Amino acid sequence: ILRPFDKIFTAKGGSAYYSLSSSQEAGFAEVLGKVVNGQSFKDWMRNTWINKYITDPNGLVYFEVSDDWTYPTYKAITSILDYQISGTRPEYIIFKSHKQDDNGEYYRVVDDAFDRTVCVGSGKDSDGKETQNITEIEDETYLNYWEYVPAITCSDIPDPNFDMKLSPIDGVVELAMEYLRDMSIHSITKFLFGYPVFWRYVEDCNVCDGTKKVDGNPCQTCLGTGKKLTKDISDIIGLEFPQEGEPTITPPAGFVAPDIATWQEQREELKWLYAAMHFAVWGTHTREEAINESATGRFIDTQPVNDRLNGITDTAERITNDSIDIVGEFHYTFWKDASISLGRRYQIESPDALMVKYTEAREKGLPDHTLTYLLLQYYQTEFATQQIQLAKITKLMKVEPFIHLTAEQLNGMKVPQQDYLGKLYFTEWSGTLSEEQLMFEDASKLKINLNNYIKEKDNGTLNTGV
Repeated sequence: ILRPFDKIFTAKGGSAYYSLSSSQEAGFAEVLGKVVNGQSFKDWMRNTWINKYITDPNGLVYFEVSDDWTYPTYKAITSILDYQISGTRPEYIIFKSHKQDDNGEYYRVVDDAFDRTVCVGSGKDSDGKETQNITEIEDETYLNYWEYVPAITCSDIPDPNFDMKLSPIDGVVELAMEYLRDMSIHSITKFLFGYPVFWRYVEDCNVCDGTKKVDGNPCQTCLGTGKKLTKDISDIIGLEFPQEGEPTITPPAGFVAPDIATWQEQREELKWLYAAMHFAVWGTHTREEAINESATGRFIDTQPVNDRLNGITDTAERITNDSIDIVGEFHYTFWKDASISLGRRYQIESPDALMVKYTEAREKGLPDHTLTYLLLQYYQTEFATQQIQLAKITKLMKVEPFIHLTAEQLNGMKVPQQDYLGKLYFTEWSGTLSEEQLMFEDASKLKINLNNYIKEKDNGTLNTGV
């Protein structure tokens, strides 16, 4: 159900501005590219934050310091004894005890001035009464470089009833619990009653002949029951054909089949609950029976999905901007702020669906700029994980004449002969280009290359128009 959340990290578009010179910006981009364990900040957001945004909205994205480096970490709400949140930023944090000895329990306390370790022990005053002693551990106390707590809550969705944050799936938790409970019932039903039960008329034991004893001792084969308890594969139950007037005997053995109707109803209920959760999260359903669709199925209506993803992107943008400001202030004393805009072209639909949309739009004669946008969407989705191939395709889109028409359609139209021949020979010409030309030559230079190719094909007799 939550798989489309990944789209906020693969969406096209977006921009990034840092209050740095061009040379410093390149260095800072390198910092963000390996901010934690060689992992980029974007990858950390995708691999760590998005999961905690859902499962631990009151946890923290906390920036630790190691020598001359700062990096994001995740602090679970279960590791925090107390904090005070203002918006999405904590005023102070007291982490739960991480060590205990004869002196007491040790806590980490972070505020806008210090990152302290304190020991909380017990003692007695002069009157012999129990007292609590709090001692700061000087060797584990450091100045706070930022002069504010370098942390952000994993979620920015406020709870209207309590001073806490909510998960983006808070509204479907009850449905999810019911789904899991019903799944357990279905699994138990299969485990207990999913096997066909064999039955047959009980025959006398073939060792003791039903006497229950052998040589005066209880029969070990039938355990003293006198009946055959197991069936060998070679055993035969011989029956005489019924005589005239005698009833036909029903089969003396068979299977009791499981209650398939109950199984089917349980599965239908699970499907219904899944669809209800899916609609609650996305505001629309998917058409699962469509051919060649993505793992999430094809959304019937993409607008509610885009609206939902826009809200999640807003949250990711806020956390990204706050986080990059924390990193920037650590590395640059003159840092002002960062302005990060994440992409909003989510590519919800599959490439096949986008091609159908483009084809229908072309048949209806929609304006060229609309067709170009739809075709670009198709390529961006088709080559979402092949950025080099996407760069080549989009560059060739700028070179090909009348990209939304065929050479046959151009024939006879009042277009420059150069454009017609460019269209006619475009595929043939593009096959002559090297990887280096496609990657490093800009569209204007490739157009010149195409025109030269046309002149060679036309033996130098090319006219300027029809």
